[in-house]
This record gives sequence, C-alpha cells and structure tokens, in this order.
Amino acid sequence: MAEKKLTRKEKIDQQSIQEPDAADTLKPPKRNKVSKGKSGAWLNFNRKLALIVAAFAMLIYVNSINHGYILDDASVLTDNFVVKKGIKGIPTIFQTSYRYGYWNSSDEIYRPLILAMYALEWEFFPDTPAVYHFINVLVYAISGYFLFLVLCALFRQYNVAIPFVISLLFVSHPIHTEVVANIKSRDEILCLLLVLISLVFTFKYIDKTKIYYLAIAAVVYMLSLSSKESSITFLAVVPLMLYVFTSLKRFEIGLVTGFYAAGAGAYLLVRRLVLGSLDGGKTIVDLDNVLAGAANKSDELATAIMILGKYFMLLVLPHPLVCDYSIGEISIVSWSNIYATLSLFLYVGLGVYAIIMLKQKNLFAFGILLFLITISVFSNVILMIGSSFGERFMYMPSLGFVTVVGLLIAKFTLPSWEAVNYKSIGDMLKANMKLFGVVGIILLAYSFKTVTRNEDWDTNITLYSVDVEKSTNSARLHYYYGLELTKAVALAEPDLEKRKAHFVHGIEELQKAIDIYPRYPDAYSQIGLTYYRMNDYDRAQHNYLKALEFNSTKPLTYSNLGAIYFNRQQFQQALSMYQKALTYDPRFADAYLNIGSVYGTMAQQLKNVGQNQKSQELNQKSVDAFNKGLEFAPENASMWYFAAITYANMGNKAQADKYYKKAFELKPSLRPQGK
Repeated sequence: MAEKKLTRKEKIDQQSIQEPDAADTLKPPKRNKVSKGKSGAWLNFNRKLALIVAAFAMLIYVNSINHGYILDDASVLTDNFVVKKGIKGIPTIFQTSYRYGYWNSSDEIYRPLILAMYALEWEFFPDTPAVYHFINVLVYAISGYFLFLVLCALFRQYNVAIPFVISLLFVSHPIHTEVVANIKSRDEILCLLLVLISLVFTFKYIDKTKIYYLAIAAVVYMLSLSSKESSITFLAVVPLMLYVFTSLKRFEIGLVTGFYAAGAGAYLLVRRLVLGSLDGGKTIVDLDNVLAGAANKSDELATAIMILGKYFMLLVLPHPLVCDYSIGEISIVSWSNIYATLSLFLYVGLGVYAIIMLKQKNLFAFGILLFLITISVFSNVILMIGSSFGERFMYMPSLGFVTVVGLLIAKFTLPSWEAVNYKSIGDMLKANMKLFGVVGIILLAYSFKTVTRNEDWDTNITLYSVDVEKSTNSARLHYYYGLELTKAVALAEPDLEKRKAHFVHGIEELQKAIDIYPRYPDAYSQIGLTYYRMNDYDRAQHNYLKALEFNSTKPLTYSNLGAIYFNRQQFQQALSMYQKALTYDPRFADAYLNIGSVYGTMAQQLKNVGQNQKSQELNQKSVDAFNKGLEFAPENASMWYFAAITYANMGNKAQADKYYKKAFELKPSLRPQGK
C-alpha cells in the first residue's frame, strides 16, 4: 500500500520528541492525536481562554475610560486640524507626515493608519475623550485575545496553560499603563494587534498551504507599520518563530519572510514618497534625547547601555512608573559607571546564551531573542531616536520578557509540558495548581499596580503632580507641571488671589526646569506668558526674548511677543512678530487671528480720522487673514466672530450675518443678550 501523504500541519505535529535536558533545552513534545470533533472542541476551549485574557485586560483598565485628554493626546486630537476634519481629513492624512496637522516642522514619522482611526472617531464622536479611551482599552483587550491565539499556534504541542499564563502576564504588566491610558499611544497597541493578526494568517498558510494567506499577512503587516514603525523588527522575529516552532525548511521560512519583507517594502516606498526621505531630515536635540549631548561615541554607547539596564529593571520591578525620563533625570555616563558595565554584562550574557541555545530550538532562547530584537529599535545603540527613554517603548519587548518569565515559572511548577485535552477551564486550573498559584500572586501585584497607576493618568495635573515627586531631576516634568499650574489650574480659578498663587507656583516649577536645563526655550516662553497674564509686560518680554535666544524658530513665542506690542499699541512691531511666526508655521491659526485683529484695529483708527479708503484696504487685509486662519481652525469661534465684525465695518451685511451665525453656533456665549 502506498504511504499516505501527510499535510504540512501533520508533518509539524509529528516533529521529534526530546525532553528538556540539564541545559534547559526545551524541544517540542509530540502533540496528542485528536479526532476532528475533538480538535474543534480544543479550538473552542482555546477561544474561551482567549476571551478570559481579553476580559481581564478590560477589567484592569476600565478605570481609565472616563479620563480626559492627557500628555500629548492633543497632538493627535484637539490640536490637530486635519484629524478634526473627520472623514474629510483622511486623504490629507495619507499624503502628509504624522505631525502635519499639529505643527510645522521637519517630521520623520509616517503613521497614517492611526491618524485615520482618530479622524473617524472625531467624525462620529467629536471631542469625546471617554470614547477614545474606551477604544484604547477595547483594542488592548482584542490584542490580548489574538496574542493568546498566536501563542497557542506557537506552543501547539505544549500544555495550553503555558500560552495562557504568558498572555495574562503580558496584558497585566503595569509598564503598559502609559500605552493604554494615553490615547495618543494607541499606535503601539494597534501596531502589535495588526502584527498578531498577520501571524494568524501566517499560521493559516502553514496549516493549509494556501499562498493567499501569506498575501493577506503581508498586507496586514504593512498596515501595522502604518500605525507605528516599531513592528519592523518582526522581519527578524518571524523567521525566528518559524525556525523554533515549526519544521519548515529554510526555503519555506525564506518564502514567508519574503512576503513580510514585501509588506515592509511597500510601506517604506510610500513613506519615502510622502516624506521625501526615509529619515524626514529630523535633528535630535539633547532635551528630547539626552544621548544627543554626549561628548563622544563611547559615552553615548555607555549611556545607551545603562538605559537598557534601566528598562530591564522596570520590567522586573515596575515601580516607580513615571511618564517622563528626560534630561536631568538621565545623565551621560562613561564606562566607569557601574550600572553601564552591569547592563552590558547582562545583555551580552543574554545574547550569548540565546545564540548558543538557539540551534537546539530552546524556548528560553526564543523569548530572550524576542526581547532583544524588539527592544533594538528603541535602544539608541543601532540608531538614535527622538527620545532616550519611555515606558511605552517596552510594549513589544515586554512580550519577550513575560515569555521567559512564564516559561521559568512553568519549569518549576508545571506537572507536564505536554499537550493535554482538558475537559474544562476548572479542570486545567486544578491540574496546574502550583503554576496558577504562583502566577496568581504575580497577577494580583501587577493588577493592583496597574489599577492604581491608571488613577494617576486621570488629568495632566494629577499625572504631573505625582510624577514630579518621583522624578525630581527631570527638567521636562517640572516644565509640564509648571505649564499645567499656569494654564489649566490658574485660569480655572475664579478667586484672583488664589489664581496669582497658582501663577507663582507655576513659575517656580518652570524655573526649576531652567535650573536643570538652562537652555530650555519653552520654559522661558511659558514664564513670559504667565507674566503677561499677570500684566507684567516687562518681565514677559524679557523671558520671551530669552526663549528666542535658545530657539529662534518657535512661532508661538513670536506670536506671544506680538501680543505685548499689540497691547502697547505698537501695531507695526506686533505685525512683524505675527508674520515672523507664520514664516516658521504657515498653518499657525492664532497668528492669522492676531494679524486680522491688528489690521481691524488699525482700520478702525483710520476710519475715526476720516481715512475711509485706507481703512477699507486694511479691513480687507483683516478678513483675508481671518479667512486664511479658518482654513486651519474652522472651529475657532473667535475667528468667525471678529471676521463678522470686520465685514460689518466694511458694509458687507450678508457676509457679516453669515459669519455671526457660524460664530454663535460654535460659541453661543458670543451672542449679545436679547439677540
């Protein structure tokens, strides 16, 4: 009788069996043969476990849903004029860089998919942070669901308790709070989710050998990169997974990887066409990444390696967690620094062990390499990025970390690594009580830390006031805290004395930022703005000029300086400042508003002395400025209102009525009483 031809899936299932040896070499035991019906039951069982992972993820983040905008959420929502166009803004999103709708500067980032998602949400739920936070939590939960299914595909020949434990450890790890609680950081979540979905299709291809599954995987992978570029590391992770967990030949692994490379190539080509270059021409400064201030390459590398050690320690013990680790909190070190040396030994040791054991398809080696590969793009060792440290950067690498942790716990507590057909979830828990006892303690600790840390992310003031006490040397945190005190807190205070106290406290925090980093232009600018609000124009002007010493390209500083000249009725000087602001940001709506106001005021003065012709010319310039500003801020009620006044002064009642109507729709309080 002719030998039965095995499917690819059956070949994988019939890999050789080797028990873990003394060197912890874990090779896949043979998976039990099951009937077609039992296989379906096995899938249903796994999906139930996947739903538990997703529900657990939702549960520990549910207290973040009612939070407001925080940190840099404004950059992708409330202050992003393209996103706020809703569906109409989506074509522009795909044709421009990531920050196009937020500011005018060189931008090396292209993430159209996540911005398009925000635009859709704004279309149907404008300015509703609770909806955006809910979607963050939902996408995170769905990621947990697919993560478990992918791990089940990888660990298909092992006890299902192993991928279940790894998934629970991942979704509960407190270092993810920044990613989930910060709306803007959804790009990290969506990026990983799409990678996981691409892997689902990859394993469908392995099981069914249908090439279109690989094509779908490549497209989904391209979408992942369009959410955030960090998934580029999966060009190395995918062949690693296939080598360790399958019996595919090198050619077949190359074929799968080639499809992923095609997806990455398509993304990079579009990115190049949109940005004009792959790096976008961005210049990195030490305020953003402390490594940019290193005196030499040796110190730069030593500091980067030290930071990698700090990442590892936060994964082991996620406390304290801080939203910003910037200049002052992290300093440049040399190789004489003990932490840099220890970190080097740690990472070299992990890498050497993983490479040596990889030939034996060691599972610990896989987890270590997954961690090292995914952390590489954030390490500042291969390429300097725009930040020296961020908890959000550990989102993907933490998967490798918890994989190793989960395997270690299983090694000492799991009765059997072999696949078991459990009758129920309760049956699985009873059979592995030691495993779930240990993991349960960790999950309780993780969950408590996650839930309590979520509370800090309620508002900017709650976050900064807590974190500045934990990161006392961070120049940027003192700046953020001072900024919030002088804006949201002080301006919301009706009592003038209390408001002044908040102004003073805010200036003190801003000054601390300058004491740590004397070349901090934004801190000087905000001190100037605070003094302006306190009607101390001389001190305001002094600080604005100091800000321009260290950054002569900041449009907001020029605009604020123009306001001082305007209040002093030095209109030509004011116009000069506003126009200077527009040279650095042609889409700066406030500058157009201010220019329109200056021309309108000058026109009224000329009209009062009988120079009607010149007055009309200036009124025309005024409405031109207002209308230009409305292109970038169509929801600015003040712009509509002052344009209406100007049209009325020009005798154009039809236009005036049209603009008044729009202004009153946007802001009913502008409507005079009785009208």
